[in-house]
Parts: sequence; structure tokens; C-alpha cells
Amino acid sequence: MNISALVINPLAKFICGDTNEAPYMTGTTLVEFFRRYGFQDNYESGFPSRWVYTEEKVKSLNGTTILEDVLIDVLDSRRYLFAKVSFEHAIHAVNNILKFDGYMVVLENDKVIIKGTQIAAVESKIAVAIDHRFIFDQIIKATEKVNNGDYSGAITNARSLIEAVCIDIIEKKEAIEVRNDGNVDSLWARTKKALKLDLKDKTDLPESIFQILGGIDTAVKGFAGLSNNASDRHATKFKTRKHHARLAVNLSLAIADFLFESMEYQSSNSNAT
Repeated sequence: MNISALVINPLAKFICGDTNEAPYMTGTTLVEFFRRYGFQDNYESGFPSRWVYTEEKVKSLNGTTILEDVLIDVLDSRRYLFAKVSFEHAIHAVNNILKFDGYMVVLENDKVIIKGTQIAAVESKIAVAIDHRFIFDQIIKATEKVNNGDYSGAITNARSLIEAVCIDIIEKKEAIEVRNDGNVDSLWARTKKALKLDLKDKTDLPESIFQILGGIDTAVKGFAGLSNNASDRHATKFKTRKHHARLAVNLSLAIADFLFESMEYQSSNSNAT
């Protein structure tokens, strides 16, 4: 899901409940809410205002499928059972925000679905097309954050890029919808299986390729730990620096591009792995 800069602020205020059109979330509640989507913040002294914090998260997740998951979570009808605002009003309010970017929230069999109003054909569950342009755009966003000193945000973007590409590959290869639970290791394992990249099955490859593919395994596992460390305000053993964030961003570009190219190659060569 990719929204414009002018929509980020009103959507963030809707999500945290500042507009009184969705259930109000306290600072503590917001931290717990976003922990489900890979963030590891703590509510403590010096914590930013609720809408500023939410806006930071929306910016970090913009351009990924996780933002769609966040919005669907906010619109879970169970949240409105005892709320001062009605479920129907919340959907109407968020549609007034999303319409500027061509999205609409609809109910299908009592399930919240986010659709692009300008697309007539049946849509993929991925709100944005995963291609070289998408990958490049995400890297530009992450690089800007590195240059602005937002190392945590850059690392989160890098991790989100890997997750988005993995989800896209799994959905296309397995023809099923994948909800991101924040477990990048699990997504990577499923992606390797979908692309037949498991090293145990690759007996015909030279040792150098084995080493490179093994390095990708290690790098993906490192994204989760580095992302959690960079986001944890109580982390004292290791402080993420600019060069660490840049390394994560550059690695995510290489890995995402490799996975995308592998899928494209296999699609055009049916017997290839």
C-alpha cells in the first residue's frame, strides 16, 4: 500500500484515534500495537506525541503490505463493540482519507478489504507491484533516512523491503494470501522453498555459489536482530551507527533484487531453479 505524503498525517491521526473517528489509543497501547508489526519501541520519558509516533510508523511502512495490515487491524470490528465511535463511521472516515490516493475500504463477507478504486480488474492482495521500480523506491526512502540520521527507520525499511518481496513471491508461487506476522525468518524459509533455493537441494552448484547463498541466509537472519536492536531504546550493548544502517540498506537491495530476478528467470524458464 503506497500513500502520498499529504495523506500520511491524516491517516496517522485516524489510526491513533486523534480524530475521534477510531478508538483512541494511548501511548502504551500504540507501542504494543506496533510491536505486532516488527517495531520494538518502549513507552518511556521523552516519548513523542501519539500522532507524531504513529506518523513515524506510517512513514516507515509506506509502500509495503504491512501498512495495509495495520489499517485492517485498526478497522477490526471487535475494536468498536464498546467504542464511542461506530464501526460504520470509522470506515466512512478512513475512506474520505484514502480516496485521494485511489484506495477504498469495503466489506466482503464481513471482512475488511482494501481496494484500489481505479482498478477494474481483480487485484492482487499486494497493494503495490513488486518490480525493480518498487525496490529502487524503497531503497531511496531508506537511504534518505540514513542520511537524515534515522538509522532505526532505515533498518526498518530495509527489513520491510525483504518482507514485501518474500510475501509477493510466496503469493505468486503458492497462489495464496500471506499475512505478515513480522517473522522474517519464516517468510525467508517459505521463499527459499518457493524458489527452490534450499542449499540442501543444490548439489550441482560450485562452492562459491554455496557460500554466497549461505551469506544471504545469514544476512536475512541478521535483519530481525539488527532491526530490534536499533528500535530498542534500552539497548546498551550495541549502538547502531550510520555505517551499520547503510550496510543493512545495501544488503536489502542486493537480496531483494536477487530474489526478484530469480522469480522472473524461473517464470520465463519453466525448468529452471
